[in-house]
Amino acid sequence: MRQDLHLDQRQTLKPALGIEQRQALTVLQLPLPDLIEYIDRELQENPLLEADPGQERLPGGEAESAEWLRYLDDASDTGFAPERRRARDAVVGVATETLEQHLLSQLSLSPVDAETRRIAAYLIGNLDEDGYLRVDVGEAARELRTGEDAVRAALDLVQTFHPAGVGARNVAESLVLQLRRRGFDEPIFASLVTGHLDDLAAGRFEKIAKSLRVKAADVAEALQVIKELNPRPGLQFSDGHGTRYLMPDVIIEKVGKEFVVLVNETDLPRLSINATYQRLLASADGDAETRGYISGRLKAAQELLKNVERRRLTLWRVVTRIVEEQKAFFEKGRAFLVPLTLKEVADALGIHESTVSRAVAGKYAQTPRGIFSLKFFFASGPKDVSAEAVKRRIAEIVKQENQERPYSDRQIAAILARRGMEVSRRTVAKYRDELGLRPARQRKRGL
Repeated sequence: MRQDLHLDQRQTLKPALGIEQRQALTVLQLPLPDLIEYIDRELQENPLLEADPGQERLPGGEAESAEWLRYLDDASDTGFAPERRRARDAVVGVATETLEQHLLSQLSLSPVDAETRRIAAYLIGNLDEDGYLRVDVGEAARELRTGEDAVRAALDLVQTFHPAGVGARNVAESLVLQLRRRGFDEPIFASLVTGHLDDLAAGRFEKIAKSLRVKAADVAEALQVIKELNPRPGLQFSDGHGTRYLMPDVIIEKVGKEFVVLVNETDLPRLSINATYQRLLASADGDAETRGYISGRLKAAQELLKNVERRRLTLWRVVTRIVEEQKAFFEKGRAFLVPLTLKEVADALGIHESTVSRAVAGKYAQTPRGIFSLKFFFASGPKDVSAEAVKRRIAEIVKQENQERPYSDRQIAAILARRGMEVSRRTVAKYRDELGLRPARQRKRGL
């Protein structure tokens, strides 16, 4: 059979994220310390933005004020900015969650088949502390006795996890992954990080521009985006001391008989619009170029204020829903952690599942029972059953069993099934071992 090679050009329509949408997604996903840094950079780059230590002002003129008030109408009081001493109290030391643990928790929430999960777990175990993959696809396929396509599919999955850029095989690939996550998928960005990093570092913009057939100003502008990326994305999960200091994104406190959710805005700059520039824009003075620049910066400032507020409201709504579902946990402890999925929260709030995923990614809650990653409150065991809840139930069953006739793993699985926890005998054996409990024949009295 004769095979012919030919080029086929097709025109298709697909949705593209605008600058405002990109920023909204970025701001939503940022944990509090990263958000503070992000806002600080915006304050330096946009002269219309200013940090207002006093009362907040509306983000714009009278035309925007009405829309802004309508947007805030149902936001209620979901955040707080207490005195500065509370800022120090909010920075807490917690046992470090390793990069591997962080990625495996995300893998447990991913709706993939068992084979992809097995391969992805192997790849995660072969990342270095910077987040780079230190085994090639072929070697992984041979080790796992599977096809290279299956390994690539699992690697694609790992590369979608937080932090952005993890799972890459080199710096250029990591930067490309981070750019795509932020919505910068124009060819110039990939070309710069894959073929011109040395020239960028040396400031040879004219040479790069000539090579890529673009303007030097475009190269300089792209560089500003690239400079915000992290060439060592996994390093944030290891400081070499076993303890990591963090600022909780939300505070959950018990007031009377109810649990109240507060979005932590301690140390977060209170943003407002520079009134001088607003008056200049409203006046008839100034040339068209100046007015155009001010107008563009004003729009960018307003979008940032809106996106920061959207993040606050979305985070408050998501965590409030988590508290409603996990109220028994907050009152009685880990044994009462209930199965919960991202989709269930999304459906209850009428938002997309990816929005919930971004809202909880990399964020922590300070609660009456300690500091927890928001991902902790979602199912991590088999068949959407919380692993913590299953382990607690197994411990209770063994503690209450007749020592003359202890339960086998199969019998424990049957008891769990009657309580709505469908787990296999192998899973029971695994969790029993992790709890340090002996098999039935060794637990029998007299042995």
